[in-house]
Amino acid sequence: MNRLTKQYGNGNWTLDASKFPPIDQTVLDSEIRNSEPIRAAVERLAEYEDAEERGQLVHLPCKVGDTAYRILAGMVLPSVILMVADKGNGYFAFLEDGMVVSLCDFGKSVFLTLETAQQALKGE
Repeated sequence: MNRLTKQYGNGNWTLDASKFPPIDQTVLDSEIRNSEPIRAAVERLAEYEDAEERGQLVHLPCKVGDTAYRILAGMVLPSVILMVADKGNGYFAFLEDGMVVSLCDFGKSVFLTLETAQQALKGE
């Protein structure tokens, strides 16, 4: 992971100026220190980066309410995603038609747009 934040020995967080050239670290630190909203945003970003490093942040390809387009038997079948959950052996989307699909299948046999599903079907 390519972090945008770094922590000083005193526990304060800052943005890593080397990621934002030609900004000087001293100037950046001063701006962050003098603005409570910016400081809070940097600390929140750091929390997300920490969670990602610990493997606790999951990037989902979809959200509840999205329509998933499944390819099955040469057809594209649309269905609304009702829930996304970890079943212990991976993350799954529960669809309104009663199907449960692995999030690993998104981009392979399950798609978030009708167009990409149709393109994949033509490619089969």
